[in-house]
Amino acid sequence: MPTWKREKERQARKVRKHHFQRGRYWLGLRTDARIKQHHYGSEQLLWSRIRAVMQEPFSEFLGVLVFTLVQQGGLAQATLGADASGAPGGEGYGVWLTVPFCTGIGVLLGVYIAGDSGSYLNPAITFANCLFRGLPWRSFPILMFAQTLGAFIGTGITYGIYQPAIEQYSGGALLAPPDSQATAAIFTSFPQTFSSRTSQLFSVVQRTAIMQCVVVALKDDYNLGQKSSPGGSTNFPMNLFFLFFALTASNGWQTAGQANPALDLGGRCMASVIGYPNTIWTLPYTFSGYPWIPTIVPFIGACFGAWLYDVLIFTGVSPVNTPEMGVKKLYSPMLDWSNRKERLKQRKDPETAMP
Repeated sequence: MPTWKREKERQARKVRKHHFQRGRYWLGLRTDARIKQHHYGSEQLLWSRIRAVMQEPFSEFLGVLVFTLVQQGGLAQATLGADASGAPGGEGYGVWLTVPFCTGIGVLLGVYIAGDSGSYLNPAITFANCLFRGLPWRSFPILMFAQTLGAFIGTGITYGIYQPAIEQYSGGALLAPPDSQATAAIFTSFPQTFSSRTSQLFSVVQRTAIMQCVVVALKDDYNLGQKSSPGGSTNFPMNLFFLFFALTASNGWQTAGQANPALDLGGRCMASVIGYPNTIWTLPYTFSGYPWIPTIVPFIGACFGAWLYDVLIFTGVSPVNTPEMGVKKLYSPMLDWSNRKERLKQRKDPETAMP
């Protein structure tokens, strides 16, 4: 290639990189991410450039969409087809174990799709990663929006697929718990009628704390005293299958096993749009503020799980591993600024880079 052509191509790449970084800056995403272009000439296409800039939000949206379809599909089949006489074996098309299996497999498939976006299909995990693992805070709003939108759209698709079965099951009405023929629980969480506010709160905190603690353990390269593949094992999605299967099977009854604000809020919003009664927001049989528990409390549980792991085990870059375990930054902003600069330097160093 002639020298002038090489120089022209170099300048063009420089301009494309500038636009890529500027677009990601305004969206709150990492500006140091690499441009994913694997086809020669694709960088000239408008949609290819948009996709490169929006790679994490698109990954989270599609991952949560697939997760929602699989999980809610399992719930719908277990609810609507439990007594179907034409099922093989005569035991219906869905049993209780359908739900934890579909939850675990949905997470596995969603994480495979989302790849290395690092937010794991859950705003609570995204928030904890911002607080403890250096994910930019400016990226949190757009990632949470993408996750919630994925759940919202996925809920609409699930309803469209199962709409005839829902009408047949409930006699043509859209019913919410505690009605015996309620179908709203397919799309969002509802607690048991006997569950107290305290038990609902601690059930969600426990579930999300275990979830986050295991997630950061799986991504800890220096756990068990030896360094594995960078950023965790390639078995990470399969490990999440076992994690979510276990959590749903052991802690998924009193509050419908909800630990994902995007799924609960997106599903509840779509259920309201579909035409379910306003009682899905007020829940008169328990207490009117319940929707705040699966929407807000998972953030508390996820942060507690990450904090507990960092305090007891993690030796890498974390606010816990700073003076006074990160408390000093509350009254010494300049010290916190210097610590953040030091952590950024450590994250760029291959020897001390975080998982």
